Amino acid sequence: MSNTASSTTQHTPPPYEVAGHFIRTARGARAAGTLDGRFVAELDHRDPQHQANAAFIVRACNSHEPLVALVRRAQEILGAYLPPDGSSGQEAITALLELLDGPESRAALAAAGA
Repeated sequence: MSNTASSTTQHTPPPYEVAGHFIRTARGARAAGTLDGRFVAELDHRDPQHQANAAFIVRACNSHEPLVALVRRAQEILGAYLPPDGSSGQEAITALLELLDGPESRAALAAAGA
């Protein structure tokens, strides 16, 4: 069995949640290859380290896409405002501060547990 997924294989969409000894999809999304279509991974729920790892995996998966979107938006801001194509560094700083201190940033960081 290969450790790498095919470029056409899609992961089960988040959000995920820890439920007993499973990581599962939170809103009824279907997880391929599972009995009830919701379980993504199984863990030893009696082991505190497994529980901590599961919680970390869930936070990381659920916050991945929002955090990537924030970085991409920051890159767009820098590309649009900085010379030679853009206007000024001060405008870039203002736009970045609004992005990084705005509701999208706060929601993404909250999902990451930060």
